[in-house]
Amino acid sequence: MKEKKALVLCGGGARGGYHIGVWKALKEIDYKPNIITGTSVGALNGALLALKEDKLAQEIWENMTMDTVFEKKSTRDINTISSATEFLLEIGKIGGIDPKPLKELVNKLADEKKFRASDIEFGLVLTAIRPMRKVEKFVDEMEEGKVADYILASSACFPIMQMYEINGTRYVDGGYTDNTPYETALKRGATELVIVDMPGIFKLKKQENINAKINYVFPKHDLGNFIIFNKEVANKDIRLGYLDTMKVFNKLEGTYYSFHNNSNIEACKYNKNIKKVYKKIFTGLPTIGTLERLATNKVVNYIKKYNDDIFSNMSDVLKLLEITAQSYEIDYLKIYNFEKLSKLVLEKYKESIKTEAYKRILSISKILETVDSLEEASKLIRQYDIKNIIAYLVFLLRLPQITQLQKNQILVVSMIKPSLLCSAVFIAGLIDEE
Repeated sequence: MKEKKALVLCGGGARGGYHIGVWKALKEIDYKPNIITGTSVGALNGALLALKEDKLAQEIWENMTMDTVFEKKSTRDINTISSATEFLLEIGKIGGIDPKPLKELVNKLADEKKFRASDIEFGLVLTAIRPMRKVEKFVDEMEEGKVADYILASSACFPIMQMYEINGTRYVDGGYTDNTPYETALKRGATELVIVDMPGIFKLKKQENINAKINYVFPKHDLGNFIIFNKEVANKDIRLGYLDTMKVFNKLEGTYYSFHNNSNIEACKYNKNIKKVYKKIFTGLPTIGTLERLATNKVVNYIKKYNDDIFSNMSDVLKLLEITAQSYEIDYLKIYNFEKLSKLVLEKYKESIKTEAYKRILSISKILETVDSLEEASKLIRQYDIKNIIAYLVFLLRLPQITQLQKNQILVVSMIKPSLLCSAVFIAGLIDEE
């Protein structure tokens, strides 16, 4: 069988910049799809990519605003709308929003001759109504002069937008019947797929026994609201799409953060010391009490969000670094090596222990002795800056001997905010190694 690579782009509205980041990564690694399929905004982006207009697509998303897509029909500047609720209320006031600018853009760019001459097969999914059914169309199946119409029909997000009529049939957004059209690509003979998916109301329908290689790209970070178009968010999404794709193809390491390759190996040299700190709290003995057992489950399950292999020889240390970096709100759009991000984390920790707030938090031990329930402890802990709580836990973990009372305090914090204990274990292990 002839090998055919396919790129599958899901619907996602205003989060479509993520697709452009995926394409940037694929281009960098020289992954050339023979097929592109898309739904809704995936059809819009896929059309531009099939025409080799990726630079134009990126420029559009880098400058994206609400009036790039919707015609202004109210007295209010729609670019000042910041939430989905506001947007839907505004639609109610003005009787719906016309995507006239989007229509004009698509009609301008949808060069049928170029589509039909392209060496990339482009297909999309739209939803016909009465009865509601999925319709799949590749360019070579579309009537002459109708390519732009099918692209617009695939992205007619009813009831926000009006239905779209082609040859007497009314259509709505393809996401209603297939938001991630990988089956459409398979029908065209795809043997390897890059499937770009996003969280949302339309879930990926998994097909059993797929006879093709799957590269699944899915965001770990929030991409923003799907109906609020904003260039700052779009630029962030482009970057995330690029980083996530590079990780899928093993050009970068990491889960929520991105690392140059071999960072995992760098991290391994700290494994023994960090494991030693972890064992101060979680003994793993069969005689452990209920609190330790519950706290252990909390922490282990939290780390499993990043890696299923807890404290193996091959490296949860990098995962703990990611958790710690999140606790300190370090920029996740950059690419790091292990040493660089560890240094930033330690700098943040050292800043926190110089503050007056940290000195006050040392009294938390006395206060925790007076609480009678996890609920009370939770209310207490949430009054403090998490960076200072981490610093306090590091202080306890570095004591030569931890009393049972101190251990219980650590376990209580672990139950409430496992990320804080993970962060403290990493920092304590890193400092002791130094």
